[in-house]
Amino acid sequence: MPHSITTPDHLCEMAAALLARNDFCLRLLTQSWLRTRPHFRAVAAPDTTDPRMLVAAAALVELLAERGGQPPPAWTATIDSLPEPFFAVAWAERPGFTRDLCLNESPEPLRLHNIFAPPNFLMMA
Repeated sequence: MPHSITTPDHLCEMAAALLARNDFCLRLLTQSWLRTRPHFRAVAAPDTTDPRMLVAAAALVELLAERGGQPPPAWTATIDSLPEPFFAVAWAERPGFTRDLCLNESPEPLRLHNIFAPPNFLMMA
């Protein structure tokens, strides 16, 4: 039966890793969470006043919920997007193939929050 041990602190760590573009840390945190077979609808919003952290957390939960075939938690619908485009991979900051790939094929849950990543972002987490 799915459950979730993810605490708001864990979700904040994941969001912070995304915003820091720390792919290795984000993958480790995501893998550890996914091993618990989380029930995404039950994931609590992170306890932070940092709007960037809230956006990143919502985008991550929505992405993982979609890939897990589950609905996201209701709180994510109340979270807007980042004011400026954010590229989850540093090399997409510069014009070129990777930037175009991220802009055109970023997973929808990320793109809706103005976060851009390759289409396979966190697939092997």
